[in-house]
Amino acid sequence: TVSDIRKTAGQSDRVILGLSGGVDSSVAAVLINKALGRRLVCIFVDNGLFREPGLIENIAQSAAAGMEARSGEAGEEPKSGYIGAVRDLKISSLPKAGDEITTTITVTHQVFNAIVVSGQIRLNSEVIAECELRIFIGNR
Repeated sequence: TVSDIRKTAGQSDRVILGLSGGVDSSVAAVLINKALGRRLVCIFVDNGLFREPGLIENIAQSAAAGMEARSGEAGEEPKSGYIGAVRDLKISSLPKAGDEITTTITVTHQVFNAIVVSGQIRLNSEVIAECELRIFIGNR
């Protein structure tokens, strides 16, 4: 849980996470980021490059973290979801080990349990990946 992560990390200045771009490490990054914010430093591992599926997962997990935060603020139970579609995927380059990326999510539409988000990943100020995701959500 988020409180367990905060307790384990204590008052350390930074927490380092080896991030491969797979689902497990991406989910861990979202949870740790929720608990510690900017104290989290992710280091990309594997072949030295973040993989294309990992970029899509990064956008999806960032959207999920935002939805979970909004649910918590509204006093609602967090919801789970799944990616129903990926559209207009553009990847101009892959981040290398040690690169710091910033992910921006914009909710463009929401109808009932379907949310359409636009996601961008930036390396420095350059957009290196972007897509539109259709995410279907439900109760946990």
